[in-house]
Amino acid sequence: MSDDDLDVQAEISWLTVRTTDINAVVEILELEAIRQGRWQDASEKINGKRQTTANTFLYVSQDTWVVVPYKWEFVAPDDVEITSGVRELCVQARESLICKLSQQFGEAQLFEFDTEYFCGTTAWMLARNGQLIRSFVYDLSSQFLRNFGEPTEAEQFMDWARVRELENWTEEDWENWEEDSDGETDLFIGCRGDSPKAVETIKVARQWSIDPLCTDRPGKRFGILGNGKFVLCQ
Repeated sequence: MSDDDLDVQAEISWLTVRTTDINAVVEILELEAIRQGRWQDASEKINGKRQTTANTFLYVSQDTWVVVPYKWEFVAPDDVEITSGVRELCVQARESLICKLSQQFGEAQLFEFDTEYFCGTTAWMLARNGQLIRSFVYDLSSQFLRNFGEPTEAEQFMDWARVRELENWTEEDWENWEEDSDGETDLFIGCRGDSPKAVETIKVARQWSIDPLCTDRPGKRFGILGNGKFVLCQ
């Protein structure tokens, strides 16, 4: 399968957890409105209109992984107003979740990309036995880069010298880039000569665990539907 075949146009996030115990994963994710069904059942016709009734789907893949496509919102705790550092808190919430899952099941991963928007967020994260091993998050639109841990063998296609250069950019460097490019030019760190997006994320997912988009789609298999969210903590 070529890189062009992996160039999926979508906004999607998913978890992979090394277990086949779906109910235990549901408990840790603290999902609400749980029910059995297929991914297609996440939306229902209500009063003549198609509405989303579940933002999370869990299913077992290859007798090894629980795969969890999700579309969660980030919310602040009750009576807490967050006015700064929101991007960092969103990353922390993701990392905390996979660490919690890996503490229970040994290994958990998170993947995310958005090719419906030119500068959407791309992320892949790995935790084992409660410890964060790897976290890469790149969001050109907000000039955010997180590069924790050593790149794994699955990530060698990236231009890590360029990534390390960007890590040291000052606010003035970003302002100069925006002025020179109008904020519409990629920074050329991915495997296709542009920002990392679907292709890079799927490549990493395939080597770390599985690819639920091109080779191991949920299809019509049954699983568990529910609703979840990230709660930001300062």
